[in-house]
Amino acid sequence: MDATTEQRQAFGLAVKRRLADLGRSRAWLGAEVARLELGEGARAYTASAVTMWVNGDTEPTRPKVWAIESALGAKPGSLSRLLGYLPLEARPVTTVAAAIEADPVLGDEARKVLVAVYRAVTEG
Repeated sequence: MDATTEQRQAFGLAVKRRLADLGRSRAWLGAEVARLELGEGARAYTASAVTMWVNGDTEPTRPKVWAIESALGAKPGSLSRLLGYLPLEARPVTTVAAAIEADPVLGDEARKVLVAVYRAVTEG
């Protein structure tokens, strides 16, 4: 937990906007984050705690941030990036072959050809 003030404020603004878009309250978010992070029956985080996150006064822990993303229906990494970190499932592709496989523009045949050429060049 070492985000800058600017990062915390950007995160808070994004959370505030998402809550508004969904028509949800801060109390609702506190309850959802507690449920997702700690399980059913967990005591909700107070609206005051959520307000501190939204105002950028405090930085929620990483598990809370990931629970906030989930509760708000946000793509993994879309909010945590604003604080300078990502959940594991939001990590970028790390190999050329994986990038080729992940490219939505390429068809199956194009993927096979490009991966084969890449392997021939790098392993040859």
